[in-house]
Amino acid sequence: MILVAGGDSFVHGNELSDWVMTSPRDSHLTFTALLASQAGIEYASCARPGNANDAILRMTVNKCEQVKRENKLPVVVVAWTFVPRFEFPFEYNTDSPDSPFATISIYENTNRRPVKDFARQFFTHVNIDWFQHFNTVKSIVMLQTYLKANNIPYMFTAADNIVFSYKDDPQLQAYWAMVDFDRWYMFPAADEPWNTVAPRGFYQWAVENKYPIGPDQHPLEQAHQDAAALIKGKFNELVKKSVE
Repeated sequence: MILVAGGDSFVHGNELSDWVMTSPRDSHLTFTALLASQAGIEYASCARPGNANDAILRMTVNKCEQVKRENKLPVVVVAWTFVPRFEFPFEYNTDSPDSPFATISIYENTNRRPVKDFARQFFTHVNIDWFQHFNTVKSIVMLQTYLKANNIPYMFTAADNIVFSYKDDPQLQAYWAMVDFDRWYMFPAADEPWNTVAPRGFYQWAVENKYPIGPDQHPLEQAHQDAAALIKGKFNELVKKSVE
């Protein structure tokens, strides 16, 4: 059995003590890796820094298919990310670790040189405010459908509860109605009115609870350890028990 972890830099483990910027190796100090360790199962992350939600979908499915070809059972934990990111397959080398795929973002400094012109055109012509939320719920529903169709135990969470901010949009309600929220873990809401008083994502929860944060804004070891402790019960309920 292998825990397949999908997500972005928070699941990859940027700025944790066993993370090396020049190495593709994922940290084993993230909350997802700690969940695998406490369950006594193998761990395989397919998270990448800066991932879009559609990239998380693609990479998680690919990793699960690889695990299945090895005649092992995948179990999945995915942390969905910020919504204004989009992955595309390009006709040329994108200088991305997963070329020809590359993620573009409204944050210009995250767009690699070969795709900068495309990103500029895309964000000029597309109604990003709506499309980013459609892209996210579509990715969530597609991955959920794949996992259920293949009887793969899974649990979802998020980096930020912004993923739900268009849940009541009339054009998106039908998609959100398909999402099985019983298989989600969201971090506790804040009591203080100046913080997030709805269930939070990992990053929101860590920042608002003033956990140590790295120079590049990634929660450090204590946040991951406490997150794993919080999630453990839901993880065991949804993932570990279903394969015992």
